[in-house]
Order: sequence, then C-alpha cells, then structure tokens
Amino acid sequence: MVVLAPTVALFFPALGLSTAAAPAAVATLLLVALLPALESLFPAEEDARPGAAAAVPATALVVAVACTLAGLSVDRFDAAHPVPSRLAYVLDRDTGRASWVSTERSPGTYTAEFVGSRAELPVDLPYLGGPVWSGRAEPAEFEAAEVLTVADAIVGARRELSVRVTPQRPGVRMLVLDLRVDGGTIVGARASGRAVPAEELGGDRAWIVFHAPPEGGLPASFSIEGDGLGRAR
Repeated sequence: MVVLAPTVALFFPALGLSTAAAPAAVATLLLVALLPALESLFPAEEDARPGAAAAVPATALVVAVACTLAGLSVDRFDAAHPVPSRLAYVLDRDTGRASWVSTERSPGTYTAEFVGSRAELPVDLPYLGGPVWSGRAEPAEFEAAEVLTVADAIVGARRELSVRVTPQRPGVRMLVLDLRVDGGTIVGARASGRAVPAEELGGDRAWIVFHAPPEGGLPASFSIEGDGLGRAR
C-alpha cells in the first residue's frame, strides 16, 4: 500500500484521464491490498462488540478529512513548486517554419508568453493532433533525419520497400515514420524487426512511432500492393 498509493497519485496528473487505464489498474491493486483491513468491519459473532464495526470507517473518515484539509492548506504553486506546463518546439524543415505548441486547454502564465492562437497544425505530428495553441518561434539549426532506401523491388504482386532512418543529432528519443503511397495499399510493415499490427495497416498510409531508436539507424520495411504498386512519398 505504501508503494501503490503514491504511484496512483503520480500517474493521474502525469498521464491524464485520457490514458487512465494504467493508474486504474494500479488503483485496483491498491484496493486488493486493503482487503485485509476490512476484516475488522466484519468480526466473528463471538468477538463482535457494539460500535466496534463503526469505529474503523469513522476513524478512517476523520483521518481522510484531516489529511485533505492539511494537503489543501500546504499544496500551493510557488517559485519552488511551479505549475506544470506542456510546451513543445516544432520545426518544419521543408518550409523552415518553427512554432511553439501547447496542448493545454487554457495556457498558464508561462506558456502564454509563447503561444497566442488556437488552430490545427498544417502538418501531422505525433501527440499534437487537433486544435492546439501555437506561436511563432525562431528556426533552429537542426539537421533532419537521413532516410536511406536500402531496397526497392517488385516481388510477385507486391512492392517490397526497405529504408533506414538515421537521426542526425544525438539524444533523439523518438522517431516517427510516415509513409504515404499513391495508387497502392500498405499491407505489411516492420520496424527494427518488429511487425506492425495488421489492424494499423490496409490503407495508403503507414504511421509508425518508434521510441528509443538504435544508434545505427532504424530499419523499416513495407509491403505495398494494388494498382501501380504505389509511389512512396
């Protein structure tokens, strides 16, 4: 219980209600761990004493109320405990345009210094779908990832395309592969030897988010079928 309770308390503000499955699972484990404490509410008939069953929930309620009031009185945002903010820097290497982007529903004082309008981004980006707050930023000298075509051949009724995507700067945490084809359907895909679930494919676009890419580059392969077998973009 000592471990699970803080875990639940940290999961909800970190992940939000949109991904509440993980903290909900931990909360379920917490409830299971508390089951032995409920035995005192239902003592054996020979050990039962008037008022004993009500003492436990009454005491728990008093402690909960006291802890809540104490927490509300000391839990304040200040210079040492700033308000959490969601702010990302986005750079489109094709157009040279850079932006500050925030997914906050109502930007706080700090975030509002960088964003000023709410609209959908002109390009698709991971975790930044739908309307977001944005503002202009100075373009930084970031090198785009290198995309090398390893193989591109027609095998039977399919086109087999293999590429290697290599980040050009250190410390890259995540890579996004966005393959689109004209006149074809992507029916199979693999990234670093791992198969992409079939339910994620079947259209003219494959969107793969890969965390912690290998230092030597991320190998990926795609199987395309259909009229013209597609033209990759």
